[in-house]
Amino acid sequence: MSDSVEGKIEKPKMIKIEIIETRGESSLVQWSVRGVLKRGYVQNDSLDDGAALADVLAYALPVGPDPAKLDIRKFTKQLRLRDVWTKADFRHKYKSVIRSLLEAMEV
Repeated sequence: MSDSVEGKIEKPKMIKIEIIETRGESSLVQWSVRGVLKRGYVQNDSLDDGAALADVLAYALPVGPDPAKLDIRKFTKQLRLRDVWTKADFRHKYKSVIRSLLEAMEV
């Protein structure tokens, strides 16, 4: 017997999506990957009754900054430059925290 599976076609993986906004021929959609929400723009004709192919979503135009690109060292440095040291500082100097985050993500 052969180890390969002959004549068997894999069904494309569909992922449940939520349409956030539609403009013209594209839509902003949201989906979840291992519990992490993602958003991106896809062509309307690639959507199928509240779902999209995983391959289509992999190439969706992203929205907003990628949190995975946050440089923690740079964020910490920016916090210190703005005199944010404690939990109380985080609560009271929230504008400085946001500025530090944006600077660290180069947004």
